[in-house]
Amino acid sequence: MTSHPVRIAGTFDIKPTASPAGARPDELMINWCTLPPGSIAKIYLPGVSADDIRTQAGALYGYQPFTLIDANTVGCPARGISYLPIPRAPGNLAGLLDVVLPDDAAIGDRLVVTVSQLSTQTATVADRTTVAFSGSSKQLAWRKVTGKFQLALKVTETKSARPVVERNLSILRWIFAAIPSASRWYPVMQSYLSALADQVTGLGGDPSRIPASATGTWPGGPSPGGGASAASGCVNRLLLLLGLLLVLGAVVGWLLWNLPTVVAVAMFILGAIVEILAFLKT
Repeated sequence: MTSHPVRIAGTFDIKPTASPAGARPDELMINWCTLPPGSIAKIYLPGVSADDIRTQAGALYGYQPFTLIDANTVGCPARGISYLPIPRAPGNLAGLLDVVLPDDAAIGDRLVVTVSQLSTQTATVADRTTVAFSGSSKQLAWRKVTGKFQLALKVTETKSARPVVERNLSILRWIFAAIPSASRWYPVMQSYLSALADQVTGLGGDPSRIPASATGTWPGGPSPGGGASAASGCVNRLLLLLGLLLVLGAVVGWLLWNLPTVVAVAMFILGAIVEILAFLKT
């Protein structure tokens, strides 16, 4: 059981297909099956209206699976499998999937959210259903997976999770500074950064003290390895020091064991130097 809120958040990019008129719209099929009961999800799509999503969902499914959070965000329980209709829109749609898990998520659990885009495909085939085939044709339609992505998280303790989230926030703030305000990614990254800042706060950190950095490092911030990696770095340094001491001990032991030989060689070299200096003076 964790002592901090656990969150899975990630951005995505989808492109609604040009389905035939009257065909079922594209949908996101979201598999939440690995998440613990009580998980809550938000789906943010600034390029479409949340009201349109809810209207299409009610018409397709006969009930309303989504709550309205704001003009471009819907929410739902993250359990089982959800289907989210994608309203028609020109071009690609950038979005954010944000899932908050209950506090009883078990440390060590690996949680995965799988999202597939379903679209309608059509084909014209020969109609052989009549007794006398006369070259007529008919049109078939079926659902097809046109894209897929996953969000994965391994639940860890606060001391391990916080440095990672803080570095991610720092790097993404640096990236966000280069995104034009007119880009479809601008509002998505803005919301993603807000979610990361909330996560840092939940882990006991202060997001206002985390600067934008291309490397995710800053004075007073977590080490590049962070958490367990920092500890392993100390162990590596101790092992290196121990190795140097062993080498030094071996060299000293060899010198003591071969002391007469070492002294004789040193005296020979010293005598040769003296002879050379005397020769140079004449």
